[in-house]
Amino acid sequence: LSGVLIDKIISKDYADRLVLIYKGKHLELCALGKEELILMKCFAGREKDIPHVRALIKKNPDLKIVDKRLEELMNKRIPQASKAADFFDDICSQLGVAP
Repeated sequence: LSGVLIDKIISKDYADRLVLIYKGKHLELCALGKEELILMKCFAGREKDIPHVRALIKKNPDLKIVDKRLEELMNKRIPQASKAADFFDDICSQLGVAP
């Protein structure tokens, strides 16, 4: 993500939103939730991320979590947080949804 560490982007409570993708006898695999994926895509801010973020938003994530985390990161002056927030706001506006 262009020099920004993932552990600075995702919130400490990310584990609450992990999605179980495989459960075996001795192994469980989880993936990040929609909210964390949106955050990472917004920080990447690439043209190819726009359809991915749109698709994730259409799956009804808690957009307030994303918006709140972006605000926290801007307040901490994390590099690229302002651009990520603009990216997120633009896509939300295009879809007619409010964070």
